[in-house]
Amino acid sequence: MAASSLLSPSALRRNLLIVEDNPADATLLVESLAESDGPQIDHCRAVDGIAAIALLAGPSPFADGAPPHLILVDLVMPRMDGRTLLQALRETVGWVDIPIFVLSSSAQSDDIAECYALGADDYVAKPGSWDGYRALAATIKRFLSADERGAAGDPTDTVAARLRAFAKQTTSAVATSRLVIESSRDCLRYRPRKP
Repeated sequence: MAASSLLSPSALRRNLLIVEDNPADATLLVESLAESDGPQIDHCRAVDGIAAIALLAGPSPFADGAPPHLILVDLVMPRMDGRTLLQALRETVGWVDIPIFVLSSSAQSDDIAECYALGADDYVAKPGSWDGYRALAATIKRFLSADERGAAGDPTDTVAARLRAFAKQTTSAVATSRLVIESSRDCLRYRPRKP
């Protein structure tokens, strides 16, 4: 039996990298995570994509020396934005299998589809209230509790693989839906001439 299965979710420690330039958003997220049930979170914050890559490329900033179990990425940041970071992480051996959730104030379908196409495992709208942050924290902790890598940080991550497969299906469905909508618009615009 794996060591992680002997521990209750609250006894597990998970590593979370928060890539967020807004200190207020980062603070609300960290405080909501601290208040919610589930695994203990060891978090580290990077203010942009360049800082995140520097953290990941150097010695682990986490107490256990392991990589993050999850990375939360804001889209709009200085120096290197979330899209560029997402692409870099998905193209770099060693970082490919780390689950990535995009956390953004944008609800534009183009932004969402692009992030999934770049390899995001999930896309979450930034909460607008404390209750929203608490719900987000509960979702993050549920995900981290279900993470099959265990507390030791085993790089095998079947949860991320399943999420990526789902994201690809979702991206394909979004693209198909766009085609259907565009075709429907064309049909609605067509008006036969009266004899």
